[in-house]
Amino acid sequence: MLLIRVQHKTLWKAGSAITVPVVEKYSFFHFPEPVEIRIGDELFVTQPDAVIISRPGEPRNYYFPRDARFNFLHARLPLGELLEKYQIPMGCILYPRDPEFLNGCFKRIRMEYLSEEEAAEEMQDLYIRELVILLSRSLRKQETGGDNALLLKLSRLRLEMLSRPCEKWAVEDMARSVSLSASRFHVLYKAYFRTTPMRDLINARIDHAKLLLLENREETLAVIAEKLGYRNPYDFSRQFTKFTGTTPGAYRRNN
Repeated sequence: MLLIRVQHKTLWKAGSAITVPVVEKYSFFHFPEPVEIRIGDELFVTQPDAVIISRPGEPRNYYFPRDARFNFLHARLPLGELLEKYQIPMGCILYPRDPEFLNGCFKRIRMEYLSEEEAAEEMQDLYIRELVILLSRSLRKQETGGDNALLLKLSRLRLEMLSRPCEKWAVEDMARSVSLSASRFHVLYKAYFRTTPMRDLINARIDHAKLLLLENREETLAVIAEKLGYRNPYDFSRQFTKFTGTTPGAYRRNN
């Protein structure tokens, strides 16, 4: 079962604010009316029919300058696999090309959420899958070089990089793959994902390093450093310590 909670056309009064806490769930919001959204230290005013999907652990602040109705659902971790399968960007504002489907999808999910009929939970999962697929189709219709098309390209590239962090990734090569200059790629990457490409890559390598340290306790740091793509174990140890506050050896001993 994916669904935790869902609301359809819920009303919030002018001046209301929502703070989504850091929790282990995905949050999917559809705002038919403009709202103010704070992402990190930046404040955005949305256009109508904005969609934003938050990963677990990502706080969000929403402010309603006027009375507004909106749709939202909270879902368990398997939703992330579905979103990745259909290459839907998370943690940024999306504008589907044909947003009319959103209200209908949320209405059906909400009805099953309240239903006491047989297999209601299975129907909820099916309608959530429908929502994700229709959103993916709508985003893919942005074939004219608009923001969504570029965001999809960057998100696919990011997913590829984070799934293979041990390989060599250069900003110039990544920028070239999405037809951008290196400087423009760096600016857009940080704007969309709120981190730089190299910091994103390093964080993924450190996360992978933690797994290798615990899964292969007999392997030396030199072997693990080589697997991770570092030139030598000293570079690996220095970067691991900088980003985690502890040495690789200490992390292995204490976990």
